[in-house]
Amino acid sequence: MEIIELNTRAEDKRVELDHAEQAIERSAKRAFEEWGAQLKHIRDNRLYLVYSPSCTWEQYLQDRWEMSKRRGNQLIDAYTMLKKMEEFFPKGEKNCPLPSRESHISALSALSETSQQADVWQRTLENNSGGITAGIIKAEVSRYQAELEKNWYLLSQWEGLPADEQSHLLRQPPNTDKKFNLQDGDSIEWARLSWNPVTGCRHDCDYCYARDIANRFFAQGFEPTIIPERLHAPSNTKQKDLSNFDDPVDRLGWKNVFVCSMADLFGKWVPEEWIRAVLGVMAENPQWNYLILTKFPIRMSQFEYPDNVWLGTSVDQQGMVARAEKAFQRLRDSGFGGVTWLSCEPMMERLTFEYLGLFDWLVMGGSSRSAKTPEYKPPFDDTVHLYQQAKVLGLPVYFKTNLGIEDECRVREYPE
Repeated sequence: MEIIELNTRAEDKRVELDHAEQAIERSAKRAFEEWGAQLKHIRDNRLYLVYSPSCTWEQYLQDRWEMSKRRGNQLIDAYTMLKKMEEFFPKGEKNCPLPSRESHISALSALSETSQQADVWQRTLENNSGGITAGIIKAEVSRYQAELEKNWYLLSQWEGLPADEQSHLLRQPPNTDKKFNLQDGDSIEWARLSWNPVTGCRHDCDYCYARDIANRFFAQGFEPTIIPERLHAPSNTKQKDLSNFDDPVDRLGWKNVFVCSMADLFGKWVPEEWIRAVLGVMAENPQWNYLILTKFPIRMSQFEYPDNVWLGTSVDQQGMVARAEKAFQRLRDSGFGGVTWLSCEPMMERLTFEYLGLFDWLVMGGSSRSAKTPEYKPPFDDTVHLYQQAKVLGLPVYFKTNLGIEDECRVREYPE
């Protein structure tokens, strides 16, 4: 009897929660539309001058609504965009309701044309029967943009192109305004920019976060792909004045570019001409430091590099250690004078190196949750074991945030 009563109470609470949430939805629905409409009316008709002939739009927003000018204009822009979209979705058309949240409008605003915004909204409704979030819309926008640009070639498509066309695309790619991408986050403060002229990978690592991102946002998914116009990014991106940064980590971070963060440039499936095209652009743009990471260090060691390249390899299990040491011994013997680094992320088991001194820098980490695996943090003893090997050699070490070490205890050292 008591169990039945508890279940009834739980059901009552569920109904009570549903009613409360529905009330919030009703009051919040299209609230941005009403705000935007009235603020636009006040701004366009300069009604704020009623307060004072010298009152500005910015002063009015701040004094009357404690709102910044930027925020007021955001609401107006969202309302304006919604009204334009109404032309594509007649009010009586129940199957195509207009966006009812400002975050949905904001996600669609990445597209400049109203017709494009309407297309993506239509896709979003058709492809998602459940609740629609801003993240879902952003993913649809990214796929739509990639399809519009049609500036990429899957490996299978590339192999079908005539040799002269392949050569032209790599030697004289379309010169657009493509620039480096900005990387945010504490654990990548040592490389604030990324560059992905090549994307995709066939390692199929269960813990791969890049695959999850690509499958969500890239029209081509995580299939190996070349994007020729991105080859111009190093020359298109204006470098910050590094002398303005007092913090040496900031100076380092804004000079370092993580190359192919969404790929393995030296994967055995990657055509040699793709690799040489990327390396050629690096040599032509010495103003940057280029960081590369691969699980194929032997293939990496078969090319020549300028000294502004940081060559790294990933080692997550003991069985990968000997191969990494062999490859980097070959690089050292070839006279490579740049930085060599080692990424043990995620460190899936205890690692012991015989020639750790071949590397100039050691990065250690765990793994965030992926579509196939839960979050993983290495045992503390394994972390200490590898850290001590590095310290014996005076090797700088960097602990990533996903290692499971409290932030105040994280080691963050960098190669000189």
